Amino acid sequence: MADVTDSKCQTSQFEICNTVCHTPIENNSMSPKHGIVCLLCLLLTSLVACQRQSELTNGDYAGYFDKATEELVCFNFPVSYDMFADLLEVIPADHELYYRSLFAKATCAQHITPPTQELLDEATKLFEQVASECPDKNLAGRAIINLGRIAELRDYPGDIIDLDTARKYYQQLIDTYPNEDLADEAILWKAGTYIQVVGDKQSKEQGVTMLEDWLAKRPDNAFASPMWTYLGQTYELELDNPQRSLECYIKADKIGLPAESSISAFYWRMAIMAQKIPSQLDTCVKYYQKIIKITPTSGRAFEAKLALDELAKAHPEKNIQVPEIELYQIGQ
Repeated sequence: MADVTDSKCQTSQFEICNTVCHTPIENNSMSPKHGIVCLLCLLLTSLVACQRQSELTNGDYAGYFDKATEELVCFNFPVSYDMFADLLEVIPADHELYYRSLFAKATCAQHITPPTQELLDEATKLFEQVASECPDKNLAGRAIINLGRIAELRDYPGDIIDLDTARKYYQQLIDTYPNEDLADEAILWKAGTYIQVVGDKQSKEQGVTMLEDWLAKRPDNAFASPMWTYLGQTYELELDNPQRSLECYIKADKIGLPAESSISAFYWRMAIMAQKIPSQLDTCVKYYQKIIKITPTSGRAFEAKLALDELAKAHPEKNIQVPEIELYQIGQ
């Protein structure tokens, strides 16, 4: 076993040296400068490989897991993939980190670029194992969602989108955990598989109905704001219903906008949309005012102030208040 490991290490070292030095390591005519660089590469690679091998040999699975995870969160998927593969060769199946390691390796396989059918097939197999065997329902549920995403998206040239399979995975979570966050997220993804169908209004309406029915049943679910936001976008951009779109955006705003939202852009869209609907003048004014008060340093604050000035002149009976743009609020 040691001989095999040493052989792998040596092969890796030769490859690194050849890449860095642009001179084959076996070339006896390399310059002293190249020789020093190659020696440093060999030394560094040996130290890293030996340290990792030592951790696994000594049974420090948690330490090795943490280091592999560090590579994963830094999007260094190939290195993390290899590390989790090494860990899974030695870690017992009943260890608390076993299924997390399986999940992590699957995640790496799913995201390594360029993606290939072989990698995605491996990711699918590993996620299926986690989904069927892991006692942690959150990890198992996340694996099922990832299986749905693999089926839903085109990952490599020639990959076939399979919305029916994706919907089955999402529905599996909805049926298994109907009153939990996993189901809330799954219904959001499932509805998206209908809304995203290009040129099919009936399919889009089916996805919209799915979300609205779910929100009626679970109005305070953890994904309520993204759901209302998605509904607003769909009504605005896909179904040409600005009134309903605005209503959905307002509900999302009351709950709290999704973290990834640009607040000033979101409020600007709402104000512009409301301005085109005669019955929504008060809503229009409200969101122009919010842009000025909440995002005074945004590029839209000045434009919002100009818009309010015009509205105040056009509707003197409304006594529209135009806030000042306070860029610096010292002492507050």
